[in-house]
Amino acid sequence: KDLRAAADQEHKMTGKARAACEQAVARLRAQQVEIRAKATAEKARQLDALHGQLTERAVSAHRVADAQLPGIGPGIVRNLAVAGVYSAHDIVRAHGNDLVLRSGAVVHVAGIGEARAARLQQWADGIRATVRAMPPSTLPGTVVEGIDRAAESSCQNLDQQIRMREHRLLQELATIGQTAADCRTVIQKRQRTLLTDMRTKDRAAVGDVERRRQEVSAARWAEARAAQRAAAYTNIRFSAYIGSIVGGPRGPAQP
Repeated sequence: KDLRAAADQEHKMTGKARAACEQAVARLRAQQVEIRAKATAEKARQLDALHGQLTERAVSAHRVADAQLPGIGPGIVRNLAVAGVYSAHDIVRAHGNDLVLRSGAVVHVAGIGEARAARLQQWADGIRATVRAMPPSTLPGTVVEGIDRAAESSCQNLDQQIRMREHRLLQELATIGQTAADCRTVIQKRQRTLLTDMRTKDRAAVGDVERRRQEVSAARWAEARAAQRAAAYTNIRFSAYIGSIVGGPRGPAQP
C-alpha cells in the first residue's frame, strides 16, 4: 500500500512538472508566432507607407499647368499658383467654389466656380487612383532584411529559453525519480524490519505454545502415573498401611 501510494505521488508530480513545462513552452512558441506576425505586419505597414510616399511623389509630378483641363487656361493656372495650387497633390477636394488644400487651408481662386472646382477635384482624384493602382511589389532588400533579422534574433532568444525550460524539466524529473527511489528504499527497509519483527514474534509465540504443550504433557503424564500407582494398592494393603500409621493390628501380609 505504501509503495503504491509512493508510485501514485511520483506519477502525480511527474505529470504536474510536464504540464508546467508544456504550458511554458506553449507560451514561448506563441510569442514566436506573434513576433513573426508583427514582422509581417511591419513589412506591410512600411510597404503601405512607401506606397503612399511614391503615390504622393507621382501625384506631385502631375502639374496643373500641364494638364490642359477644359476651362482652365493660363490665367487661372497663374491664379491657382498664387493660391498655392501647383499640382494634383495640392488639391484634396472641392468645397463649393473653394478648394481644400493639402495644408488644410480653404482657398477661393479667382475664376474658379463650382464646375471648375469639381473638375479640378475629379482630375486630382483620377491621378491618385491611377498611381495607387501600381504599388511597389516589394520593400527594398535592406529594409526587409532588417525586419527579418530583428524578428529572427527575438525568436532565437525564445528558442534558447525553450531549451532551458526543457532542460530544467529533465532535472526536475530526475529529482522526482531520485526522491521516489529513496522513498521506495525507506519503505522497503521498513517493511523488511516489520517482517523480521513479525517472524521473531511468531517464533516466540511458537516456542511458548511448545513449552505449554510440554508442560501439559508432563502434567498429564504425572497424573497418569499417580493414577497407576493408586490403582496398584489393594484394600488389604491399604488397611495394613493405615494400621502401620495408627499402630493397630496388621493384617496378613499380601504376597
